[in-house]
Amino acid sequence: MGLRAHPPLELRCGGPQPILSHAQPGARIGRADATGGALARQFAAHIDLHETTDTDETEFRPALAARDGKPFEPGSIPDGFYLVDDIENPQPEFQQAIIDAVAQVTHIAPADEKGEIGCPEVARGVIRYPLKAWGLCPSLTGARYTTTTEVYPDSPRATPEQCVAAQVAAVGAAVSGGRFRRHGQDLDGPFDAVLAFNVLHLLDDLDAATARCARVLKPGGWLISKTPCLREMNPLIAGLAVPLMRALRLAPPVLNLGEADLVAACKRQGLEVLGVERHASKGRDVRPYVVARKPAGAATGA
Repeated sequence: MGLRAHPPLELRCGGPQPILSHAQPGARIGRADATGGALARQFAAHIDLHETTDTDETEFRPALAARDGKPFEPGSIPDGFYLVDDIENPQPEFQQAIIDAVAQVTHIAPADEKGEIGCPEVARGVIRYPLKAWGLCPSLTGARYTTTTEVYPDSPRATPEQCVAAQVAAVGAAVSGGRFRRHGQDLDGPFDAVLAFNVLHLLDDLDAATARCARVLKPGGWLISKTPCLREMNPLIAGLAVPLMRALRLAPPVLNLGEADLVAACKRQGLEVLGVERHASKGRDVRPYVVARKPAGAATGA
C-alpha cells in the first residue's frame, strides 16, 4: 500500500504538458519511467493525498506563468472533494467506494457547465489523467489501484477540519472498505513487507488490522508501522480536544493508543517485535516506529 501526502497537484487539461507544482516541466516523467518497472507488482494500491488552496490561483499560477514566460490565464479551483483516476488503468468501483465514503464527511466537487472538473468528469467527483505519461506520483509504484485526492480547505462550504476528515475517509474506504478486493488477489499476498504509516490509529479494530497484515506476509516478512499515539500526547488532547471535535463532527474516530498497545497487538498475531524506535528531528516523538517480523516457520496465510 502506498500512501503519500503532497502539496497541491497543479494540472490543467488541454495542453501537451501538465503543469506540475513539484518540479520543472518533464522532470518527474523520467523518474516515473525509471522506477515504475522496478516497483511494479510490489504495491496493491497507491493513494496520493493532495489539497488545493486559493493561493494556487492568486500566487502559484501567476508565478509559474512568469517563470515560463507565458501569459497568465485565470482559472478556477473546483469547490469540493474530487479524485483523479488513471486513463490507462481505470478503476471506477474503487473510485466510487472512496467518493461514497467522503460524501458522508464533506461535499463532492460539482462539474462546471462544460461537464468538467478541470477535465471531463467521468463519474461523480472523478476525472482521469494519463498518470504515467505525465509522470504523476501514483504511476511510480505501478499499483493496480490508484487514486489522487483533492480537497479545497478554502471552500466556503467546508472547514479545514472537514478536509482532513475527508482525506481520512478516503484512506479508510480504500484500505478497509474491501470493495476492490474482489477484483483480484492483489491484497491477499503473500508480501515481503507491509508498511502501515499513520493509519493504524484511524482503523476501528487494531487487532483485526494487525491480523490481516500478519496473514498476508510471507514467512520472514516484515510489518513496519509508524503510528501517532494519543496516549503519549498531552492528556487534554485525548481527553478533551478529540471528543469535542468528534461531537462537532470535525474529526474522525481515533484509537487512543500507546507504544505498548502496538507492540502487544503485533505479538498477539504471532509476530516477533524486533525493535521500536523514534526518529523525530526535534522535540518528543509520539509516533513510534515498530518493526515486527513473521516467524520464518509460520505458514503463509496463517
